[in-house]
Amino acid sequence: NRLTGTIPPELGRLTELIFLELSDNRLTGKIPPELGRLTKLTWLVLDDNRLRGRIPDLGGLRPLRFLSLRGNLITGRIPAWLGEATSLHHLDLEDNWLTGDIPLSFGRLPQLHEIRLSDNDLTGCVPSTLEDVRGDAADLGLPWCPTHELDLIESAPDMFTHRVFEDGEAIDWHGIFVFDVETGLTEGYAVAGLGNDGGYRPHRGDWIETAARDDDGKWGLLLDRETMRAWRWPARFINLEATSEEHLLFSQGTLLLVTNRRMEEIARFSVGVAVSTWSAPIFSPDGSAVVFEAANKVYLVPVATGRPVVLFDPPLYHGEHGDLRLTRTDYGERRLPTLGISWASYDGGPGIFVTAAYRRPEPDPKHREPEEQFTPSTKVPVARVTERRYFSWEGEALPAPACPGILSPDGRYKAVQDGGPYPLNTLTFNPARAGGHPSSSPTPKPALRSSVCIRHIRTH
Repeated sequence: NRLTGTIPPELGRLTELIFLELSDNRLTGKIPPELGRLTKLTWLVLDDNRLRGRIPDLGGLRPLRFLSLRGNLITGRIPAWLGEATSLHHLDLEDNWLTGDIPLSFGRLPQLHEIRLSDNDLTGCVPSTLEDVRGDAADLGLPWCPTHELDLIESAPDMFTHRVFEDGEAIDWHGIFVFDVETGLTEGYAVAGLGNDGGYRPHRGDWIETAARDDDGKWGLLLDRETMRAWRWPARFINLEATSEEHLLFSQGTLLLVTNRRMEEIARFSVGVAVSTWSAPIFSPDGSAVVFEAANKVYLVPVATGRPVVLFDPPLYHGEHGDLRLTRTDYGERRLPTLGISWASYDGGPGIFVTAAYRRPEPDPKHREPEEQFTPSTKVPVARVTERRYFSWEGEALPAPACPGILSPDGRYKAVQDGGPYPLNTLTFNPARAGGHPSSSPTPKPALRSSVCIRHIRTH
């Protein structure tokens, strides 16, 4: 055809439209974002026109199977939403003016059968999983990406800005702040140039973690306050699990990576399942070992060897009417305990405190909670049993200490709960609070006469 002019945005009102092809015309202007309202569209072809501008957000096109924008004048980066179009079977962006990296998420499109990206100005690397997809991925003149996204943790210079506020100076800045009690100075840190997406989280070891978003998607960011060096990684695939003074623990699926402060690999290992999101991993005070929960087992990994060993495999308890059951969301199906991990304190040094909390579907006077609780589905009264175990950081089982409690990461404070029904694993040290001062969650009810005693162990 010889159609001219622009693509009318009114096409977005045709919500029952399944097939739209306007190829081989003389259409100009931009692709209207209103096309993203065509939630039943499976075929969109705008080949060989004179369309300009960026590819708009058409993430609403969930059923889209065939997309071709070949032979236009489209600029900018390949949008991140294309890497989430899980129904996409054919993608052709050949012969445009696209720049930037190929989204890593392209390698995870389950239905993708053919992809064409040549005759653009793309940079970076090609997701290795596209090697088996028909098209021109191998002919782009770009290297294949590493097999694991953990290898894509990269330096991000000038990603953060730093500002010092004098004593009494008004803070008119958005970021995270560190107040020096002795000097009265406040130091502020903020992401530069990108939109912050997720707040700021301080970590043990003078680390600051946050997230930011650009045209390639969401990035995890990490700043070393001591050196002002920063790193980034694709947040969709990689998680920062734990930090110490000298080491960091990252995860990608079932794979775990320990690095030093320079982001050099120290150990890489896996236990075949992903780290639990219920219990945060912790490093030993000296950073020589890390403990984490996966598939309702607690693992201990010496950093030097990178070899996980099972520290605690909780047994199933059996009651008169069935096994004790999980305390999480559905008491009626899963039959494993909820695990908790934290630091413990001994006269001989620091240790590991592990709790396994069970609920059983019949009441038990010995372990009855202050308020009767019921399972969501059957309204059967439940009672909780908590098992407590203590270990050294070498993996040796230890007896309960004479003064049990939760040790702060820096070893300066211990939280001890007296006179309440709540188990000790409800006491935590919040690293976001200055000095590592402890917090208690949930807050004990006054009627229970439960108190938290903070004991100062040693000073620096």
